[in-house]
Parts: sequence; structure tokens; C-alpha cells
Amino acid sequence: MSRHSDNSLQESTNNTVLLASPTNTIPKDSRERVQQFMHNLQDEICKGLEQLDGEARFHQDYWERAEGGEGRTRVIREGRVA
Repeated sequence: MSRHSDNSLQESTNNTVLLASPTNTIPKDSRERVQQFMHNLQDEICKGLEQLDGEARFHQDYWERAEGGEGRTRVIREGRVA
């Protein structure tokens, strides 16, 4: 069993590359990509819960705020899970 000194730990952490460095750029479509990822994740979770329950279905409500922001809320109803 080998032991590492504090120096070797410091050396290994000094090589960290920051994601927010000036040379990295954020893709122009990053907001859309994140939104699509979150919608797909929500779809998968809801589908899985509906299948697990066997009876319940999600009801969804789309919303948008005047000052910015939007989303969709889902509530499971009429099933054994909730």
C-alpha cells in the first residue's frame, strides 16, 4: 500500500482546468439544449411513474412569466402512486 504525501496531492490539484476560462465559449444554443434536456428528463420520469402505477396519468400546465421564464408543471392524478 503506497502513501501519498501532501505535496503530491497539491501537485495533482494544481492542474485543474477551469471550465469558465476565457478561452471557453458558451454555445449560442445552450439555453435551448438545456431546456430540451430537462423536458426529455421530465418526460422519462413521468412515463416511468405512469408505467409503475399502471393507472395514473400526468396532467400538465404550460406557463410563461411576463418578466421572463417559462416551463411546464405536471401533476400525477387518479392513480395508486398519488
